[in-house]
Parts: sequence; C-alpha cells; structure tokens
Amino acid sequence: MSVVKKEATYLFKYDGLEEQVVAYVDGLTNTRFINDTSRNSLTDARTYVSSLNYKGSGATDFPTIEAELVEAETIQDNNYIKIVKLLYLLPDVNAHVIVDFVHFPEEKVSQWDTSPERRVFTNFNFLLKS
Repeated sequence: MSVVKKEATYLFKYDGLEEQVVAYVDGLTNTRFINDTSRNSLTDARTYVSSLNYKGSGATDFPTIEAELVEAETIQDNNYIKIVKLLYLLPDVNAHVIVDFVHFPEEKVSQWDTSPERRVFTNFNFLLKS
C-alpha cells in the first residue's frame, strides 16, 4: 500500500483559461494535501505542501473533476491590470478554494513596455473546514 497517492485532479476554468491542480491523500490517515509549484505567487516557483484538515474522497480511479465556480469578485480593474477573486467548490469533498485571476492587458504602460498580454491563475488557497 502506497503511503501517498494521487487522488484527484481539479480543473479550474475562468474567462477561457484553464488550470489543473492535483490533490493527494495520505494512505495511512486519509488526510488530503496539495503538493504544488508556481501557484503561490506570480514569480515564486518553490514547491510547497499544504496539509488540509479534511479527509480524502476515497476515489481510487484518480478522476479529473471540474471545480464549480461559486462567485467572482473584481478587486481591481484598470488599463494595466485586472484582478478577480474566484471562489470555487470542490464537489467531491465539499470544500472551497479561493483563487486569484490576474490579467495584464496588451495596453502598454509606456512606449518601452514590451510585456505581452498575460492571463494567469495564482494564489490557490485551499480553505480548511471549520
């Protein structure tokens, strides 16, 4: 029996963008956790482990599950950046995730700005259950 195994892949969708996050489960305690990279900020590529305080779903077939968008709130929207806070439900474990959607439009800050348009998901915050 494997101590740690993949349990599900979550698919997050917003404004034509898709991102996948893999959830793991501890085979001894059935505790869910996320072992992730590049999702805690736009520039930080460190790997981190987030232990969650709820049990895994018990799935054995490693499904891909579309996270359900519950709410979207625009935090900032101007010519240079758009930030939207997204609240998703993970239906298999009845847990929530808050994600930032960041859009840097093509409009340039100055004539020397060569940054291309970018749209990214960042700051995946898997909420603990109370």
